[in-house]
Amino acid sequence: MILDKILRLKLINDLINKQKTGRPSQFANKLKIGERQMYNILDELELCGLEIAYDDKMKTYQYAGTKRLRITIEFYDLSEEDMDKTNGGMLFPFSRVFDQTVYSNLL
Repeated sequence: MILDKILRLKLINDLINKQKTGRPSQFANKLKIGERQMYNILDELELCGLEIAYDDKMKTYQYAGTKRLRITIEFYDLSEEDMDKTNGGMLFPFSRVFDQTVYSNLL
């Protein structure tokens, strides 16, 4: 489910920001995924322009550059006025969820 992926990405971001990832195997365990999948996700984030580095002395991943990731999720009811203004939506092709052309300007 896409919500699970968003929540996992939020956890990744939180652990990196707090410098609490641990070693790669520990990081993968915290995410409840395999190391290879964790590396693939980190690679995708780097393709989006984030610089992520492992600090061997501190035994944690950290953001190395000036870009950061902000993830917020909010569920709310539309007001009557907002409902009158809404006439449809837009679906992103799932294969482009982490496409740099879609998200690079958002970071």
